Amino acid sequence: MHTSVRRRGSLLVTLLTALAFALSLVVASPASAAGAQRIENKERPWLSGPVCLEIDYARAYDNADATVDWCSNNGNNMQWTATYAGYDGAGMYYQLKVAHSGKCLDVLGNANTDGAQVVQNPCAYNGGDWGQQWRFVQTSYANGKWYYEVVARHSGKCLDKSGWNVIQYNCHGGDWQQWSRPF
Repeated sequence: MHTSVRRRGSLLVTLLTALAFALSLVVASPASAAGAQRIENKERPWLSGPVCLEIDYARAYDNADATVDWCSNNGNNMQWTATYAGYDGAGMYYQLKVAHSGKCLDVLGNANTDGAQVVQNPCAYNGGDWGQQWRFVQTSYANGKWYYEVVARHSGKCLDKSGWNVIQYNCHGGDWQQWSRPF
């Protein structure tokens, strides 16, 4: 009888250890991305699937480049949430926060020029940095979803996919300037 109690006890310890390990995996996986969604680009590279907005290589430092990569990668570096940041006569603006670092999509140096790199930076308090505020302008429906021009408040320029880089550029409605939204 003493041996069976030890076996049940060791079995219980084994089961509890396995349960704790399984729970740690669940908590460590994209739980930080709760409620976050991908932002998909409308343009499809030839003979391939969609690409999504991401922070390159899931870098966590300030000024890390925004790029695009295959949506199938589905990491936290391509999971975004939108927080209301303000309103003007053009519409409502949002800060876009990436799940892996908790930083916001930002136009580098608040540049007003075409081709300025889009990066991640610490989110401005109460959306105070207009280079971090984005307005979604509905443009088209394709691939089972609505797509939008994503317009920077400070410059009036659009989020633009240039190769694998993400920049701001004068809005023109091309497929590479149209994105799904994370809400």
